[in-house]
Amino acid sequence: FILSLVGIFYIISEFGLENLIVRDIAVKKEQALSYLSNASLIKLGLAILSIIIITVFINFTDKTQDVKLGVYIISITLLTGGVCSSLESIFNAFEKLKYIAYLEIFINCAKLAGAFILFFTNLTLLNLLVLILCLSITRLFLGFAITHSKFFRVGFLYDKSIFTYLFKTAFPFALMGIITVIYFRVVDPERATIQVE
Repeated sequence: FILSLVGIFYIISEFGLENLIVRDIAVKKEQALSYLSNASLIKLGLAILSIIIITVFINFTDKTQDVKLGVYIISITLLTGGVCSSLESIFNAFEKLKYIAYLEIFINCAKLAGAFILFFTNLTLLNLLVLILCLSITRLFLGFAITHSKFFRVGFLYDKSIFTYLFKTAFPFALMGIITVIYFRVVDPERATIQVE
């Protein structure tokens, strides 16, 4: 339940910006910092809005306190995940996909090690969720380190025209993503999950 709920809002907070960022930065590499900054700003704003909506929603349900706490913990990954995906779009635009592979390998090995530790020490689901949050934060810092050392000095460069352009251009992609999530989660849930009998 926790991952599904937050996953729905992940689509909203991503806003369909990845492909747009890759396409535009591949053509205008000198504006990569501006695209990264403005896309991250949009994603952070939408992530904060999503966290507020999730918090209000979960407090009106009859879920246990552990489930509510789990939702709060995983909701924070919306903040880190949005910026991470923007950083990975930079790697795509510069055609350096090996850095995405390095991050995936490192994070998945750490998840596996953490899952084994949690399994053999009988820790709770909340411990696993905290591990996921910590790995999301780690991925963010590693992404910043790679971007800073291999591509350009990371900073913040707000550009109103790029911000407006990204928001307007990505809106149809975001709308399509939201409609897809609604269709598979609400209208036709049998097609969205594997049925085990």
